[in-house]
Amino acid sequence: MSITEAFFTTLETDGIDAALVHVDPDAVFVASRREPHSDIPLFGEFKGHAGVRDFVQALGSFSRMNMTIESRAQDGALEFMAGQLDHIVGKTGKPFKSLFGLVCTIRNGKILRYVIIEDTARLEAAFEMTEGASA
Repeated sequence: MSITEAFFTTLETDGIDAALVHVDPDAVFVASRREPHSDIPLFGEFKGHAGVRDFVQALGSFSRMNMTIESRAQDGALEFMAGQLDHIVGKTGKPFKSLFGLVCTIRNGKILRYVIIEDTARLEAAFEMTEGASA
Protein backbone atom coordinates (compact mmCIF):
# COMPACT_ATOMS: atom_id res chain seq x y z
CA MET A 1 0.00 0.00 0.00
CA SER A 2 1.33 3.42 -0.94
CA ILE A 3 1.67 6.27 1.56
CA THR A 4 -1.21 8.08 -0.18
CA GLU A 5 -3.46 5.02 0.04
CA ALA A 6 -2.49 4.62 3.71
CA PHE A 7 -3.51 8.25 4.29
CA PHE A 8 -6.95 7.67 2.69
CA THR A 9 -7.51 4.39 4.52
CA THR A 10 -6.51 5.81 7.89
CA LEU A 11 -8.62 8.92 7.30
CA GLU A 12 -11.68 6.78 6.56
CA THR A 13 -11.22 4.32 9.40
CA ASP A 14 -9.59 6.36 12.18
CA GLY A 15 -10.10 10.04 11.31
CA ILE A 16 -7.88 13.02 10.61
CA ASP A 17 -5.78 12.89 13.78
CA ALA A 18 -4.58 9.38 12.96
CA ALA A 19 -4.22 10.13 9.23
CA LEU A 20 -1.83 13.03 9.86
CA VAL A 21 0.87 10.50 10.74
CA HIS A 22 1.16 10.07 6.94
CA VAL A 23 1.49 13.83 6.27
CA ASP A 24 4.67 15.90 6.50
CA PRO A 25 4.31 18.95 8.79
CA ASP A 26 5.32 21.15 5.80
CA ALA A 27 2.78 19.57 3.44
CA VAL A 28 0.85 21.53 0.83
CA PHE A 29 -2.45 20.13 -0.49
CA VAL A 30 -4.00 21.62 -3.65
CA ALA A 31 -7.33 20.60 -5.17
CA SER A 32 -7.33 21.85 -8.78
CA ARG A 33 -6.79 25.56 -8.06
CA ARG A 34 -4.38 27.42 -5.83
CA GLU A 35 -6.66 30.43 -5.62
CA PRO A 36 -9.37 30.15 -2.96
CA HIS A 37 -13.01 30.83 -3.81
CA SER A 38 -15.82 31.47 -1.33
CA ASP A 39 -18.26 29.19 -3.18
CA ILE A 40 -15.91 26.19 -3.34
CA PRO A 41 -14.11 25.43 -0.08
CA LEU A 42 -11.78 22.94 -1.79
CA PHE A 43 -10.09 25.60 -3.90
CA GLY A 44 -6.86 26.99 -2.50
CA GLU A 45 -3.59 25.83 -1.00
CA PHE A 46 -3.81 24.05 2.33
CA LYS A 47 -0.50 24.21 4.21
CA GLY A 48 0.80 22.18 7.12
CA HIS A 49 -1.20 19.91 9.37
CA ALA A 50 -3.69 22.69 10.12
CA GLY A 51 -4.22 23.19 6.40
CA VAL A 52 -4.74 19.48 5.83
CA ARG A 53 -7.36 19.54 8.60
CA ASP A 54 -9.08 22.41 6.75
CA PHE A 55 -8.87 20.46 3.48
CA VAL A 56 -10.48 17.40 5.05
CA GLN A 57 -13.14 19.61 6.61
CA ALA A 58 -13.81 21.08 3.13
CA LEU A 59 -14.42 17.54 1.85
CA GLY A 60 -17.44 17.64 4.14
CA SER A 61 -19.05 19.86 1.47
CA PHE A 62 -19.98 16.62 -0.23
CA SER A 63 -22.94 14.70 1.14
CA ARG A 64 -21.69 11.61 -0.71
CA MET A 65 -18.19 10.81 -1.91
CA ASN A 66 -17.06 7.93 -4.11
CA MET A 67 -13.53 7.70 -5.46
CA THR A 68 -12.69 4.81 -7.77
CA ILE A 69 -8.96 4.34 -8.28
CA GLU A 70 -8.37 2.72 -11.67
CA SER A 71 -4.60 3.01 -11.89
CA ARG A 72 -1.69 3.76 -9.62
CA ALA A 73 2.05 4.07 -9.98
CA GLN A 74 5.08 4.93 -7.88
CA ASP A 75 8.45 6.22 -8.98
CA GLY A 76 10.84 7.17 -6.24
CA ALA A 77 9.34 10.04 -4.27
CA LEU A 78 6.26 10.33 -6.53
CA GLU A 79 2.96 8.51 -6.18
CA PHE A 80 0.28 8.75 -8.85
CA MET A 81 -3.36 7.67 -8.89
CA ALA A 82 -6.05 8.13 -11.50
CA GLY A 83 -9.69 7.21 -11.69
CA GLN A 84 -13.19 8.56 -11.29
CA LEU A 85 -14.99 10.73 -8.76
CA ASP A 86 -18.73 10.49 -8.15
CA HIS A 87 -19.79 12.94 -5.44
CA ILE A 88 -22.91 14.88 -4.42
CA VAL A 89 -22.53 18.49 -3.25
CA GLY A 90 -24.43 18.84 0.01
CA LYS A 91 -25.64 22.43 -0.31
CA THR A 92 -26.95 22.04 -3.88
CA GLY A 93 -27.74 18.34 -4.12
CA LYS A 94 -26.03 18.33 -7.52
CA PRO A 95 -23.74 15.53 -8.68
CA PHE A 96 -20.06 16.04 -9.39
CA LYS A 97 -18.63 13.35 -11.66
CA SER A 98 -15.13 13.65 -13.03
CA LEU A 99 -12.01 11.82 -14.01
CA PHE A 100 -9.14 12.69 -11.68
CA GLY A 101 -5.39 12.49 -11.46
CA LEU A 102 -3.58 12.71 -8.13
CA VAL A 103 0.15 13.23 -7.75
CA CYS A 104 1.81 13.16 -4.36
CA THR A 105 5.41 13.91 -3.50
CA ILE A 106 6.70 11.83 -0.59
CA ARG A 107 9.44 12.91 1.81
CA ASN A 108 10.68 10.67 4.62
CA GLY A 109 7.66 8.38 4.22
CA LYS A 110 5.09 11.20 4.45
CA ILE A 111 3.02 13.22 1.96
CA LEU A 112 4.78 16.52 1.29
CA ARG A 113 2.74 17.70 -1.71
CA TYR A 114 -0.73 16.55 -2.77
CA VAL A 115 -2.16 17.84 -6.05
CA ILE A 116 -5.42 16.52 -7.46
CA ILE A 117 -6.59 17.54 -10.91
CA GLU A 118 -10.27 17.17 -11.78
CA ASP A 119 -12.86 18.75 -14.08
CA THR A 120 -13.21 22.18 -12.46
CA ALA A 121 -16.03 23.26 -14.80
CA ARG A 122 -18.16 20.38 -13.53
CA LEU A 123 -17.14 21.11 -9.94
CA GLU A 124 -18.07 24.79 -10.31
CA ALA A 125 -21.45 23.83 -11.81
CA ALA A 126 -22.17 21.35 -8.99
CA PHE A 127 -21.35 24.01 -6.37
CA GLU A 128 -23.28 26.69 -8.36
CA MET A 129 -20.19 28.92 -8.27
CA THR A 130 -20.83 32.64 -8.47
CA GLU A 131 -18.51 34.57 -10.75
CA GLY A 132 -16.43 37.16 -8.96
CA ALA A 133 -16.86 35.70 -5.49
CA SER A 134 -13.61 35.45 -3.60
CA ALA A 135 -12.22 33.99 -0.43
